[in-house]
Amino acid sequence: MPPAARLNSGMGGTSAAPPERGQTSGEGDDDTELVVSREIVARCPVLRVVRQHADAFDQDMVWLAVLESVADCMSEGSPMAQQNIAVSGDEGHRHVVREVLGSRGVAPTRVVAVPPSALGAAECQGGKGCATRVEITIAPGP
Repeated sequence: MPPAARLNSGMGGTSAAPPERGQTSGEGDDDTELVVSREIVARCPVLRVVRQHADAFDQDMVWLAVLESVADCMSEGSPMAQQNIAVSGDEGHRHVVREVLGSRGVAPTRVVAVPPSALGAAECQGGKGCATRVEITIAPGP
C-alpha cells in the first residue's frame, strides 16, 4: 500500500505528498512529493480529476489514486500503452511506484529509474532533500 498523501501542484502536472512513510526515513515524517509531468497529465485526463477532487479523497489514498490513474493510462488500448515511464527519487519510493503499477498490470520493465529532472535537482538544492521528490515522466525512447 502506498504511503499516505496530500495533493500539491508541481511541474504543471499533478503531485501528491505523503506525510508519513517510516520505511524510507528513520525520522518518522516523510514529506515526499509525487510529481507527475504535464505531458502525462495531458495524456491521462483522469489525473486532472484526481487533482481537482483531492480533498474528497481519504488522504491515505491520494498516491494510490494517482498511480492507479497512471497505470490505467499505460494499459493496452490506452494513450500510453506503448510508452515507458521514468521515475526519479529514492529506491524506496520508486519501489512503491513499481509495486502499485505492477499490481495494475504494468510490467516492471516499463518503469525506468532516472536521476531527478533539472527542476527537481534545483529544488532539492544539490542533494539535500532529493529523496523527498519522486517525479514521473514519459521515458525517453530507445
